[in-house]
Amino acid sequence: MKIFFIGCVKFSKELLSSIINLPKIKIVGIATKKSSKFNSDHYDISKVGNPYNVPFKYIDDINDSKTEGWIYSLSPDVIFCFGWPSLLKQNILSIPNLGVVGYHPSDLPLNRGRHPIIWALVLGLTETGSTFFLMNKGADTGNIISQRKLKIKKNDDAETLYAKLVEISKNQLNEIIADLKNDSI
Repeated sequence: MKIFFIGCVKFSKELLSSIINLPKIKIVGIATKKSSKFNSDHYDISKVGNPYNVPFKYIDDINDSKTEGWIYSLSPDVIFCFGWPSLLKQNILSIPNLGVVGYHPSDLPLNRGRHPIIWALVLGLTETGSTFFLMNKGADTGNIISQRKLKIKKNDDAETLYAKLVEISKNQLNEIIADLKNDSI
């Protein structure tokens, strides 16, 4: 299965690192950002792909025609978009035959939008979720394909909650990849 990976945060790094060596998986390209004034947890994920000679590009506008053409030329079966600060438009969403899988660190449809980890803490929630979904033109609105609940403890802060979400999501992603290979999403 050929995967194109989009991301620019530490979460993206963790998930890409967890799948890059899986059998029958080929990461065909990476879109990332060299730096970010928006994401406090920015990470240039090309560093994960470099030892494997995965082609990458630093992207300002994920939806521009040059980026679209490049992704299209790589013929990905699926795109994983985990930790990207803008919405993907239909021109990108329609490239892979298996769709575009997105991630949101909340119990969707609850707590959509930006900074869900912080909002979960500010709102005093006692649980949140780890949600993968098939992306569409909306913000965090696609069909949910995997969701796990996560208890928020009184001593949790953004850093501990982030770490818990990373660990849960790695297991979910392995299940999703198996389902994609078996065409059972």
